[in-house]
Amino acid sequence: MDWKKAKNYTIVFLLILNALLLGCNMYIRSQTAVDTERVRSITTLAAKRGITLSATLPRQYPAMRELEASEYSYDQLKLQRLFFSSLTGISRTDKGESIIFTNGSATLKLTGSLIEYENENAKALEGEEALQNAKEFASEITKLFGNYKYYSDISDSEKTVVTYYDTVNHYPVFTSFIRCIYYKKGGRRIEVNYASLTPAEHSTADILASDEAVYALVQSGLIPRGTAISDICQGYCITASGAPSPAYLITAGGKDHTVNALTGECEIAE
Repeated sequence: MDWKKAKNYTIVFLLILNALLLGCNMYIRSQTAVDTERVRSITTLAAKRGITLSATLPRQYPAMRELEASEYSYDQLKLQRLFFSSLTGISRTDKGESIIFTNGSATLKLTGSLIEYENENAKALEGEEALQNAKEFASEITKLFGNYKYYSDISDSEKTVVTYYDTVNHYPVFTSFIRCIYYKKGGRRIEVNYASLTPAEHSTADILASDEAVYALVQSGLIPRGTAISDICQGYCITASGAPSPAYLITAGGKDHTVNALTGECEIAE
């Protein structure tokens, strides 16, 4: 047997196989991509409804891993240590489904998965100070639960709002958030929400494309004429039924909206 020829044939075969696999991969990606013509079409359709589409649409929409939710309970003592400078003098009040801890001017309220902290006497923070404080807080929260990553910071004449989202499978979870609100006259409010989510094994779901999500939101009637869609992001959310689902977060008119990437159902984000 001529081993030299056999080796050459093998190399040629592998090169051809790689070329075929590359072509298949490019074809599959082209079938899950929003091209320029689709962007132009949805921009025109939105304009006919009096809505401006200025956001950059995510072009790829590959099938996403489905998630499974599991129960999670906050460690109340650890939260008190995180939010209060001292554990001395803390009072507790149970009100309906909420547990409220108070220490001086600071209040910590736990309602299901939602954590709300407020201190009207907190030092006023702006700019880099506010961003650094939020970063440090998100780091401390992540030591307790979640994997929160920076998403945005928005300032107006009254306040600065810094938002972090938990991440699963490299995507943000829009219903698991840290929202730090710093008032320029002094005072601070922090909202935290968390759901324990893990990727389901060997289970993926085909999702709507970003232009289809925009179409669903435009058709929903949730955004009025004269509104600008300024941002759109792929990720996950917890639906009204409590089930996790792939989703898009679309910012329109300064308000966040979630679009279920499986059903197209739209709602204003909390």
